[in-house]
Formats: sequence, C-alpha cells, structure tokens
Amino acid sequence: MVTAPDRARPDSSAPLSPSRGRQLRRRRDPRTGYLLPRRCEMYVPGHTVHWIQAHRSAGLPHRTGRLTAVEDDVITVDFGGEVTKYRNCDPERLLEIVGIGRTVGVCERYWILKSSSGYVFSVAPADAPWQVPCDFSPLPSATPEALAERLETHGGFSVPGRRLVEALAGEAVADEARADEDDLPQSSSL
Repeated sequence: MVTAPDRARPDSSAPLSPSRGRQLRRRRDPRTGYLLPRRCEMYVPGHTVHWIQAHRSAGLPHRTGRLTAVEDDVITVDFGGEVTKYRNCDPERLLEIVGIGRTVGVCERYWILKSSSGYVFSVAPADAPWQVPCDFSPLPSATPEALAERLETHGGFSVPGRRLVEALAGEAVADEARADEDDLPQSSSL
C-alpha cells in the first residue's frame, strides 16, 4: 500500500540510483510543496495527461466518488454503491495531492481523474492489461516524421510552439537547399 510521503523526508517511493543503490530524491514544486510530476512521455490512459485531453474533459460530466485506496499503481474509487479500480503510473503524487477519503471526479471518456483542488491525473481501467511501461526519453525532434512516430508509439506528444516552428523552419531550409541543388547545372561525363 502506498502511503502519503512525509514532506520532511526524501520520497521513499523514488527510484533507486543505479550507481549508488540509494533512492533518488524526487523534486517538489516550490510553490505547492507537492511532488513534481514524473517526466513520463507516454500519453496513453494511466500515464501523462495531455493538455487536449484535460481541456476536452473539463466540459463533460464527471462521476463523483471518493478515493478509498491506492495500492501500487491501482487507484480505488467508491462511487457510492459501485467501486471501480483504475491504474496510474505516478500513484505517490496522486495520493499526496488527492488524499484517501477525498472527493474525486472521473471522466471515463478521456480517462481523467480530477481532484477537488483541480489537479488532473490520467487513469486507465485496472481490469485491462497494464502493458505500457513509462518512457522517460524526451522527444528527439519536432519534425513531422518524428511527431507522427511519437503519436503512434506514445499516444501523443506535447512540444513547445517555438520548437515546432524551428523544426518546420529547418525543414523549409532543407527543402530550399534541395531545390537549389536541383537548379544547378548538371555535369556528366561520357
């Protein structure tokens, strides 16, 4: 069972340091004191919330329930007569922010669990196979090809607009260079 971490001590749920066998300390938001989100790059249910998913779910009805348990990556919500289990890849943060016994809203159309304080978490049905591990590798490039691949392999992506413009500008420059090469006189030997 996961319990709420003591803010005075390093996060006991943090991964071990491969070189030292010690637990790595997870960083906290200096404003709220909560654990910062893990940098999971997966945008499938149960992993990272994509801003489009969060935005679209905001206008939809959410089932209201109470968080009753968090065991490993399984989140249990009691909807008053129906108990439903979900999965989340960062249950420590979810538990710390929501708290056992607190009210949550769940929008299963977009697989969003929303805390009473407004934080949102991606959840997946616990009875479905949990076959998608977290991926912490950053997006290597913002080219259209890289984004299409990331969409297929990770369920989505989020990239700052400036990085996208730079990638597209780089593609345009490369296209111009290729076009200029095509306009150069060709030499041949017989």
